Amino acid sequence: NNFSFLEKLSETKKPILISTGMSRISEIDEAFNFLCKNKIEEIALFQCTSEYPTSLNKVGINLIEEFRNRYNVPVGLSDHSGDIAPSIYAISKGASLIELHIALHPYQFGPDTNSSITPDELKSLSILRDKFHIMKSNPSDKDDSAKRLKKMTKLFGKSLCLTQDMQKGTVLTKEMFTLKKPGNGIKEKDLPNILGKKLIRDVQSNKLIKIEDIEID
Repeated sequence: NNFSFLEKLSETKKPILISTGMSRISEIDEAFNFLCKNKIEEIALFQCTSEYPTSLNKVGINLIEEFRNRYNVPVGLSDHSGDIAPSIYAISKGASLIELHIALHPYQFGPDTNSSITPDELKSLSILRDKFHIMKSNPSDKDDSAKRLKKMTKLFGKSLCLTQDMQKGTVLTKEMFTLKKPGNGIKEKDLPNILGKKLIRDVQSNKLIKIEDIEID
């Protein structure tokens, strides 16, 4: 709400990061519009709860998407929970930036220690951030995946198989069949096409039944 300060920042024409800790939506609107009028093209907003530490039920991850839709700028999380879970959740919800406090160890003297994470936790968070980025940057297409996994589909899919050894001349009924791996035999969806047909040779239950085993009209 310090507009003289915002005006001074605007004169630099540099990107501006706004933390929204104690602000109402109307106040965020005013600050954002002020910066836009001053032709600041790069603005990012941080959802922030100014409580030290911030309990998990007050982090407000839902506001990340709300801010993004409302202001159409990058949105981040300024976190004071002392826990990496809010940052992980925020990244999964599309946060572009994360700001948090760090303490060299959890017993370090200072008012922000219980609102901070450790260097090891920061390292874990950074590793997860990079992994999230890889997954987000490589969306999957189910049809392409299925084509790529065609060999796996044959290996792990299932085909029709007899429940017990059957002799030549046996008339096939539904009760005679089960499903077994692999998936390169007759599919279950094709079962109606072979019911009522006769076997033209003996077929063992430990092998997939083949179309060549069946009398075809």
